[in-house]
Amino acid sequence: MLYPKQAPKRITDMEKMLKMERVKFDMIVGQGNSGVLGGVLLSVQMKKPMVIVRKKAEKTHGCLIEHPDNFDSHTKGKMFQECRYIIVDDGIDTGKTITRINKTIKQHCKENTWPIPECVGVILYDQRAISCSTDIDGVHDDEGWDFPVYDVHNHVKYEGCDID
Repeated sequence: MLYPKQAPKRITDMEKMLKMERVKFDMIVGQGNSGVLGGVLLSVQMKKPMVIVRKKAEKTHGCLIEHPDNFDSHTKGKMFQECRYIIVDDGIDTGKTITRINKTIKQHCKENTWPIPECVGVILYDQRAISCSTDIDGVHDDEGWDFPVYDVHNHVKYEGCDID
């Protein structure tokens, strides 16, 4: 979780790591409290649009995916054209959240006949970003990820597996 005292440094550290690694992306995606909290702050800092992917079980107002295109019928889907995104979260345990976010975005775009954007990475901001019981390489393989995971606290980049 981000606390007020640590939030500015964590957000600045995320921005620095993304710039140092030369990650090119157009939007930021988050889910749940930790992903949305960190994502919104990074979105403001980097002046990139934020997309919120809700869990399917959430019975709240709004859409399954909240993004700026939802509110302007003239631009529907344009945000996703030739788009690259990063996912912000506090940490990874099993990798299921990241996989669920990617699947939800792909499904949403297919249903609306929009281009499917590309996930170019996951950035983790918590000091316990990857639990001690998590085999991050195994998660990459098991979940079929072909993008890197950036652990800001430990200054580590975990490469994705190459899947054709």
